Amino acid sequence: MTTIRKGYVDTPAGQVHYRTLGTGEPVVLLHMSPASSAMWEPALPHLAARGYQAFALDTPGYGDSFRPLAPPSLEEYAAYLLAAIDGLGLTRFLLVGHHTGGLIGAVLASQQPERVRKFACWGFTLMEEKRKAELRQLPLASYDEEGEALLVRWRSRRALAGERWTPALGIRQLLETLQAGRELPWGFWAVGQADHLAIARSLTVPTLVLCGERDTLWEQSQQAVHLMRQARFQPLPGCSLNVVDEAPEELVAALVAFFQEPAEG
Repeated sequence: MTTIRKGYVDTPAGQVHYRTLGTGEPVVLLHMSPASSAMWEPALPHLAARGYQAFALDTPGYGDSFRPLAPPSLEEYAAYLLAAIDGLGLTRFLLVGHHTGGLIGAVLASQQPERVRKFACWGFTLMEEKRKAELRQLPLASYDEEGEALLVRWRSRRALAGERWTPALGIRQLLETLQAGRELPWGFWAVGQADHLAIARSLTVPTLVLCGERDTLWEQSQQAVHLMRQARFQPLPGCSLNVVDEAPEELVAALVAFFQEPAEG
């Protein structure tokens, strides 16, 4: 199978949308907020070529997944996604998260260590209380008649991408913003309410934390590994939070090398 397949899996709370490609050991991929499983598309063919079956899930409230009735916590997001993983029939799997997806993945991995063989994340959040409070106070997204909010969002993501920005990247990210609607900040609220130190310390599965110096979580990611029991840090030089678009082959090579490392003990 060389074409990315899209589908829906039923869960007690609603349908979760996903993208999948490949055959072999399953790899579950969780996206940042606000984004969708579309952000993983550049990486899926490389995972499939290495002999893995990738499942990129839309976090509820984002992409084409169902919208929760109230703002979820990270634990609730993890429960929603675990229900989707169950619905896909995955009993044991590799887990990869990106930014918000990394925190959700860490919660899931800490709760299901017998099912998550290894966990990897791009950027691990260790925010100070002031920044967490700012996230908790973000207002619901506003869309005025002139579309100024969309222009602000476009310019913000354009600035973060820097020289590696492309129109295709901007279009996809703007679409993901629109898909999230007014509830766009729900993922950020969950991050702002969480105890990041406790989440890092709760991880017991083998963990790889990756980041690039152009990412806003560069320093936090390096600090986080010292709180985890079986973790190491790996830089991908020159990369930003858009690493999947910037260097998908290099990212997958680092992930696969980690997946194939023998387990300690």
